[in-house]
Amino acid sequence: MRAEFWLLVLVLREAARALSPQPGAGQDAGQGSGGATQGTAWGWNRRAGESPGQVSELDRTQLSQDLGGGTLAIDKLPDNGTRVVEDNHSYYMSRLYGPSEPRSQELWVDVTKANQSQVKVHRILSNTHRQASRVVLSFDFPFYGHPLRQITIATGGFIFMGDVVHRMLTATQYVAPLMANFNPGYSDNSTVAYFDNGTVFVVQWDHVYLQGREDRGSFTFQAALHQDGRIVFSYKEIPIPVLEISSSQHPVKAGLSDAFMILNPSPDVPESRRRTIFEYHRVELDPSKVTSTSAVEFTPLPTCLQHRSCDACMSSDLTFNCSWCHVLQRCSSGFDRYRQEWLAYGCAQEAEGRTCEDFQDEDSYSSSPDSSFSPFDADLTTTSSSLFIDSLTTEDDTKVNPYAGGDGLQSNLAPKTTGSPVHLGTIVGIVLAVLLVASIILAGIYINGHPTSNAALFFIERRPHHWPAMKFRNHPSHSTYTEVEPSGQEKEDSQPLSTLGNFKALPVEIFQIILKYLSVKDISMLSMVSKTVSQHIINYISTSSGSKRLLLQDFHDPELPDREDTTILDHYRSLGLLFKRCTLLLPTKDRLKYIHKILADVSCFKFNGCASPLQCVGLLCYGIFLQTLTAGWDELECHRVYNFLCELTNLSRKMQTAVCSKPGSARKLELRIRLFCRNVLLDHWIHRSDSAFWLTCILKPWPMVNQARLLYIIFGPISPQDGQVVWQKMIEEPTDESCLKGLADAIKLLYDTGTKEWTADDVISLVDELSVVPREWLLENNARLLILSGNNICFTFMASKAVNGRTIELARLIVFLALVCEKELYCMDWAVKMMQRVCKVFSTPVERNNFLQSVANAFACAIMEMLQSVMSGDGDDDDRSFMNLFHLVQAQASFHKEVLYLTMNVLSS
Repeated sequence: MRAEFWLLVLVLREAARALSPQPGAGQDAGQGSGGATQGTAWGWNRRAGESPGQVSELDRTQLSQDLGGGTLAIDKLPDNGTRVVEDNHSYYMSRLYGPSEPRSQELWVDVTKANQSQVKVHRILSNTHRQASRVVLSFDFPFYGHPLRQITIATGGFIFMGDVVHRMLTATQYVAPLMANFNPGYSDNSTVAYFDNGTVFVVQWDHVYLQGREDRGSFTFQAALHQDGRIVFSYKEIPIPVLEISSSQHPVKAGLSDAFMILNPSPDVPESRRRTIFEYHRVELDPSKVTSTSAVEFTPLPTCLQHRSCDACMSSDLTFNCSWCHVLQRCSSGFDRYRQEWLAYGCAQEAEGRTCEDFQDEDSYSSSPDSSFSPFDADLTTTSSSLFIDSLTTEDDTKVNPYAGGDGLQSNLAPKTTGSPVHLGTIVGIVLAVLLVASIILAGIYINGHPTSNAALFFIERRPHHWPAMKFRNHPSHSTYTEVEPSGQEKEDSQPLSTLGNFKALPVEIFQIILKYLSVKDISMLSMVSKTVSQHIINYISTSSGSKRLLLQDFHDPELPDREDTTILDHYRSLGLLFKRCTLLLPTKDRLKYIHKILADVSCFKFNGCASPLQCVGLLCYGIFLQTLTAGWDELECHRVYNFLCELTNLSRKMQTAVCSKPGSARKLELRIRLFCRNVLLDHWIHRSDSAFWLTCILKPWPMVNQARLLYIIFGPISPQDGQVVWQKMIEEPTDESCLKGLADAIKLLYDTGTKEWTADDVISLVDELSVVPREWLLENNARLLILSGNNICFTFMASKAVNGRTIELARLIVFLALVCEKELYCMDWAVKMMQRVCKVFSTPVERNNFLQSVANAFACAIMEMLQSVMSGDGDDDDRSFMNLFHLVQAQASFHKEVLYLTMNVLSS
């Protein structure tokens, strides 16, 4: 009932304010609608099209009243020549300068002329998509009255101003000159740079492109944070209207926003807390006014937080309804980032009907906040929450409430307060608390000394089976950002904790005993509870007992004896996830060093560590471990992993020895390279693009000739007896599909996945080089490889020969394509249609006729060569030659029959 009463009062007050506007200094009462649209202090958003008070068309002037502000701004239409638009948003006053205003050029900060020691181009942000990075300012920047020293720069054209860094940075608490789906990694010319000279901090997004719309041009703009609280948006290049930018994959907006966070008990896990973020104010710029060479300047307006005494607070004439909290010694309206403390200490009730004299006369009491809302709970500081606007459930149940100013929020969240403290009740409470703590300590000592007692067994049987963990939920309409961690900077705990807190009270020995009874998956989940728990687990892994238990080495007996239906491969997949979570806060280089230190004693993980590599699954386990560890990492981080492995194993030097030696002279080294590359780097990925990335890392540093040799070593045919590479297979006799399938799949991987490092010409050149490794292949094997590689590669390869005038080679290749189709029972019309496509490459009818004549001559020559082979052979060779001749004659007949069918169909149509 009380909430409904206050809601009615709020509505009546807003209606009265709308009917009785207060005139601003030097202007009539009202507010311009052309500059921006803004949210009021309660989270509402008012659009430009809804602005009341338009005057007659003769004046060609638009007037609008700000429901939460106090002044009226006048926006002259274009034919009057006015380009400066002023707007009041309660917390900020904005001035928009059009392209023709000199002030627009004055507000642009030319970082190229600044002291270059103060300018930094962020290399990671400039080469990635949807990333964010923390930056420390050299001064305290006042944002909505709150002094900030750290901000988070995002690639998406905005600065996140919140303390809690989460994946959904685009919802609130931002300074956004132009928030959109920008991808600085698209072009080498795109950069994200920042400049800090002690009085202003400038972030510049330079020549950045929209993801998926790169053809529309590059954007260049900047945001400047001044020490006095001013915020300036400057736009140098905006190639398309902002209204045309799609918001389906990423929000598109420009303006400011701030919010506060409240910690509530989670309904799902009673012993944990749920963070709820409430947006209390937003300023939204009109997208149509964001154009090239325009600028927007936000000037901060006074807030309650600036008052440092009770008298100044209570006598304030601000429109925020400032109140003084004697306990916190703070002036506030109750709607700022300190709202948690404001509610926890009952400041809203404390200030009701009281004056500064009342606070001075009363005794000095320090009221204790409700324990469930303690603002000093160190374990509740988080850096990994996510949020969606309009109360959408997110990855950590964080919500954004557009009605944060309603009294319903206060009644729901404010702790219940009582009257003046009673001395007797306080003393009784303290005595009871001391007795309770003493009894718990004595019980703990007894249970620790008597682990087999009934009391100890009672607690062991009722220990929780599942630690509360953060629930991650996603939503397709909101973009996500991952934070780039600077070296040496750690994130704080990001998960709700159980009633055991951060395990500080638990002896390390007991904790390690608990870990012995947990599976690797359970330990992996437990590592996400807090940094302290994660550090305990890292210490446990480093112990001899922990290492022995987790680093299983039964690689020649892949079934685990103590777990049914569990293989050692699954064990190392879970172990990779455990290491991924435990080392999450470390830089990549330190993560890899730590992991290598732990795994160094596993001999089968080394390049030459196992004496019988063909019967060992050690490298397979190592590959699955690395695949789980690096899943989701960007290409830059994965390059570091590959370089680390190369340094660790001296892989590049071993590859050089193998490709520069005579084929087959270093058989054991070739086998080791094949097993390491296949088992560790290539064979475990689900997505083909990931496999293509690692194969590119292996091949690209080498010349094309060596690339072909390496490709043959890794994917070529092997001996079934000893697993070593067979080099003469392609030269001496026709081979089957199984020997060529690996090579064909690798070629398709590079061609079809659209890897930017490989062009079509690169792949065709690689196929051409491969067909002469170690010497020229039989044409039948070459034709079979092209067929297995797919239509696109086959046609492109043959078309390149046609363009380069190699007609005779092309005609012979057509003959053996027909022969393979006959042997493998493929449709012969495929070979005919492929020849028809190649014919179209020739530019003149004469060239086409010469090509067709060459095909006919190639059939005749091939038949004569095989006939001579049959007549001169004996024994098994004679039988093979005769069968080849038989298949070739059959192929010629089928080929010409399909040509006749095709001709008849063309003539009839």
